[in-house]
Amino acid sequence: MKGFNLEDLNKEQKEAVRWFNGPAVVLAGAGSGKTRCLTYRVAYLIKEKKVRPEEVVLLTFTNKAANEMRQRVFQLLGCQVKLGFVGTFHSFAAWLLRRFAPWQGRSKGYLIFDNQDSKTLVQTLIKKLGLTQLKPTEALYYLELVKRQFLGETAYLEDSNPKKEFINQLYEVYQKQLEKNNAFDFNDLLLESYFLLSKKKEVLEQVTKEYSYFLVDEYQDTNNIQYQLLHLLTKEKKNVFIVGDFSQSIYSFRGADYRNINRFLEDYPQTKIFKLPLNYRSYPEILQAASQVIKNNTTHPTLNLLPTRQGRGKIILLPAVDAPHEALVVIRRVIELFSDGVDLDKMAVLYRTHNQARLFEEVLIKAKLPYHIVGGWRFFERKEIKDLLSYLRLLYNPNDEVAYKRSLRLGKRRLTVFLDWSSSIDYHQETTTLLEGIIKVTDYRQRYSPLVPEDRTRLDNIDELLNFASEHPQIEDFFQQASLLGANDEVINRHYQTQTGKLNLMTVHAAKGLEFDIVFLTGLEEGIFPHSLTQNLEQLEEERRLFYVALTRTKKELYLSYAGRRMYRGSYHNQFVSRFVNEIPEELIEVEEI
Repeated sequence: MKGFNLEDLNKEQKEAVRWFNGPAVVLAGAGSGKTRCLTYRVAYLIKEKKVRPEEVVLLTFTNKAANEMRQRVFQLLGCQVKLGFVGTFHSFAAWLLRRFAPWQGRSKGYLIFDNQDSKTLVQTLIKKLGLTQLKPTEALYYLELVKRQFLGETAYLEDSNPKKEFINQLYEVYQKQLEKNNAFDFNDLLLESYFLLSKKKEVLEQVTKEYSYFLVDEYQDTNNIQYQLLHLLTKEKKNVFIVGDFSQSIYSFRGADYRNINRFLEDYPQTKIFKLPLNYRSYPEILQAASQVIKNNTTHPTLNLLPTRQGRGKIILLPAVDAPHEALVVIRRVIELFSDGVDLDKMAVLYRTHNQARLFEEVLIKAKLPYHIVGGWRFFERKEIKDLLSYLRLLYNPNDEVAYKRSLRLGKRRLTVFLDWSSSIDYHQETTTLLEGIIKVTDYRQRYSPLVPEDRTRLDNIDELLNFASEHPQIEDFFQQASLLGANDEVINRHYQTQTGKLNLMTVHAAKGLEFDIVFLTGLEEGIFPHSLTQNLEQLEEERRLFYVALTRTKKELYLSYAGRRMYRGSYHNQFVSRFVNEIPEELIEVEEI
């Protein structure tokens, strides 16, 4: 990268970077160079405005982004400097707590419980308190929720939650146990930092004296406690510079609240607003489609993306008879593009939910085409699938020691009940019947709560396993196909010895922040995308933002696909094309007859 030169920026970026004192909001569209804007802003403050590097705090949402921005700032300045802080909200909070631990009545050597530590503690407390109404994953989800939402110093669930009484009881004991162990969990870092700064004015004065300029990346992903913490740190000097694209706010299930932009503008009425509409990623047709779709949202600011690239992009609609046909059609097109010289790692197949990947995996393995699931596991490597297969294997072969050990780890009492049941079952029944019997007798679905996003994914995968079983009703054939699909990909890689890349498979959530030459956006049906759990305007608008994120991942070509019918728990159901497809102007889409 060249050194610092404002002429490297476009007009809109330059105006934002040169804003000096006072609050500023930068509405940065997809592919508009927001990272460049942030890093140039830091360099500008130091080089042109003579701000001491130690006064600057740059908050991000991943350590990877923080490291990248730090290095870019060093390159722009031509040397390494000691910035006040560059990192995530949580790491900044952890640093504050270590520095001022005595003010909180804790030692500097406090522990940070990771997710597994917290889960173990929750399991112990549920058993100790006799709260059998709660599943550990469900309880942990709600404990995290009340902390992210920051519902008060004594955090309680709202009255509408049917399990509020049990969660509130668990919360108090859980917090006391953490304190006893001189520990914080991940979400406590933000909460306790807020309490520290709000209650100890001396600490707040010292911190705000040292740090005068705060910059925040991906502001649309902030939750309530992050907003409150940032407001405490900046409400006096008001030198806060936030960058975000509220059309890409897609993490409400993690507590992110796009409405923080409205709160910001209310708390900082003198805010200067900058817009970065120029897109450096995609061809004009892609951007026009994305802009037409997202303008249907009314609860947050949107940008009309403007192209900087020359050329003509393609948006091709691929209607399929059913879900297996959709997978076949999409992968056939991938193979054609690959044969024409497009590297596999320049292409991505996107889907709304993890369980949709299974059919694409099956076609790819049969085609001996290498692939990589980004941010997830292959279907037959997923815990819930391996659990149920261990029971099925044990039913088929009671001497299967590996399956017995895994089943035993799922619970001795559950295994005893299963073995009593299996001794009277004829395994020559159809595989779907056997699996449904296993799920019922082991109460396997009861391990997961449909209210918890991670658990909901596991339940979807169980349903997809039943779909797979209905395709292979004979248990021997089922095991043979499952073994082939679950095998590692050494054979595939040997088949493509000269091929360095792999086709990317991922959910749309996992695709955020990535870009590809060609994107296949699949499963575009009502009930899938938008998701069947979409119940109100707010949820529908988040689904539309997710669709917008998917559209803006591609540089050149976009393929949209949907199935006329899809299997659910072994039975076919007719499907209807997603409303989001119909929001794209007809003249931008080429429908391909298959």
